[in-house]
Parts: sequence; structure tokens; C-alpha cells
Amino acid sequence: MQIDFIEPWAAVGGEQASIEEELRRELSSDNALYGINLRALGRRVDCDDVLFETLSENVNFRLALVHLTWSGMAELRLWPSTKLFANTEEFVTQMLMDAQGYNS
Repeated sequence: MQIDFIEPWAAVGGEQASIEEELRRELSSDNALYGINLRALGRRVDCDDVLFETLSENVNFRLALVHLTWSGMAELRLWPSTKLFANTEEFVTQMLMDAQGYNS
């Protein structure tokens, strides 16, 4: 999946594997994302929000915006906080709102 990120979002680069590993460490078995195959696509440069694409087929979302805690261990059910998007267009709307707040 290709997304043209705008500030404060940027594509993940060499940090992709470490971000994905941190997500796996933070997800407890009662988290909605637990057991779903996800790939990091982008991250906000001003906070710990990361955009993940689902690689699993039997889910009702395409993208997940996750606020990682970087604790290195499983979190309580509500953490890491997550917002799900059915499609790219929904995320782009969110990204545009983020850009307005970031640039004002």
C-alpha cells in the first residue's frame, strides 16, 4: 500500500522492524489487534502514533493508527490506544486534520 504522507506524518524506514516488534510486545491477548498480522507504514514525527496496515484477510478494517507506549511489555486492554480505518480514504482525512493542527 502506498500513502503519500504529509507532515506531521512520514513513512517508516529502517525502523519498521523495531516498530512492529514493539507493537507485538505491547499487545495483550485481549487487545483488538492481538494475533493480527500488521505492517508499519508511517508514523507521526511529533508523537508515538504509528500507522499499521493489516495483512490479515478476515478483519473488518484496513489500517490501524496505534499510539505505542514504548514500554516493551504487554499493556492493559485499552493500551496501546488504537483507531481503526476501513480504508485509506478514512486515514487520509485523519492525516489532513493532523496536518492542520500541526501547522497552525
